[in-house]
Amino acid sequence: MNLIRSFTSAASAALLLLLTAPTSRAQTLYVGNDGTNTIGSFSLATGFATPGFAPITASVSAPFGLAVSGNALYATDGGFNTVRAYDATTGVALAGFSPIVINSPVGVAVSGGRVYVASSGGNLIRAYDATTGAIIAGYSSPTGLLEPSALTISGGTLYVSNDGDSKVRSFNLASSVATVGFTPISGVTNSRGLTLAGTALYVTTFGGTLRAYDAATGGVLPGFTPVTTGLGSAWGVEAAGGNLYVAGYSGNTIQSYDTASGALVASYTAPSGLSNPAGLAIFTPVPEPGSALLLLGGAALLGLRRRRQAS
Repeated sequence: MNLIRSFTSAASAALLLLLTAPTSRAQTLYVGNDGTNTIGSFSLATGFATPGFAPITASVSAPFGLAVSGNALYATDGGFNTVRAYDATTGVALAGFSPIVINSPVGVAVSGGRVYVASSGGNLIRAYDATTGAIIAGYSSPTGLLEPSALTISGGTLYVSNDGDSKVRSFNLASSVATVGFTPISGVTNSRGLTLAGTALYVTTFGGTLRAYDAATGGVLPGFTPVTTGLGSAWGVEAAGGNLYVAGYSGNTIQSYDTASGALVASYTAPSGLSNPAGLAIFTPVPEPGSALLLLGGAALLGLRRRRQAS
């Protein structure tokens, strides 16, 4: 029994080490600037430019949608009707990925090795291989879309905002069938950003609002006070660490709000030099599985050794 307790204590210590272990990449905010047709990378904590990342300037026009997955950064390019992929640490074009050609791309999301793109001009969603950019032939777009703009994905659910009918809808990601129990959110005029945090769905509009809804039902989220002032023309929105980050397109800044209450996070330092920021993406690092096994194994051995010394 004492041996088991010793091992359990060691495992707990390993878990603590794992949760506090440093990672090679810090939490990073990517911003698409419509005013300068550039994509920049910044420390989410300080707002400083990320060392080693060269701002993306070539073949960038109207970077309205960004998504990051692992070491890949995806960006919609409304001016050139393409979606491109970049190395998320350096900003160079991602090797092996062929730019996607699609009519008026706006929103983009990544899930399960696929890139999902909202074609505002084509009134549909298309799926592509996240490594190569090849179209997924077997994917069927949800029907009834009207000028889809922002996208976000949680597990097996796809959320889409439609400029054409000012609604946010929810679909099964695999079948594209409307989600049972979710009532489409109405009155969302010129929606530009969608993101999720836990069971909450957050929506921004170009009119300068940020609102929160229950991701399962589409009902208004209790306790969250809608943000209706101070944003200017709001665009992209991302969530991380209990905070929301919203691109203030007309104010040339990023604002942060509490995910639970909607209160402004006054301590947040936004990146400087932004010009009509639109698309946003946040990379949040996680410890590598290999590190976890090493920490757990090492702590377990340490616990066994201490047990033997004590006996």
